[in-house]
Amino acid sequence: MHSSVGLPERRGEMNRITPEQVKAAYEKTGLTPTRGEFFYLPDGNVVSGACGLGVLAYEKSGGIPEDRINGILGIEVDYSVGFAVGFDGQPDPYSIYSPENDDEFRAGLEDGDASARAVGLGVFDE
Repeated sequence: MHSSVGLPERRGEMNRITPEQVKAAYEKTGLTPTRGEFFYLPDGNVVSGACGLGVLAYEKSGGIPEDRINGILGIEVDYSVGFAVGFDGQPDPYSIYSPENDDEFRAGLEDGDASARAVGLGVFDE
């Protein structure tokens, strides 16, 4: 396991994010887990919440990053989309995205779902 919070762990041939990394980033930043958006700014200026990818990028960048989150975190696009969809708990992920690399997308779905559960978000409730 990679020792730095917020950096992906290399498992197999792709970088992956663990629930422990996500949970540690929420604890370090004090942000609240949110779904459906990378960053939650209720008053337009102060970030109070973030999704699993958002909190890792926020923690690594020291604020809202100006670059693409998948680049900051060293993860592939299909993995990052899968992670976001899994974290959000979308019931039919393939209805909203068609991945080029299905293995990365599925790994992201699994890791996003596991990370959401690790920070107390259960099954997506519309």
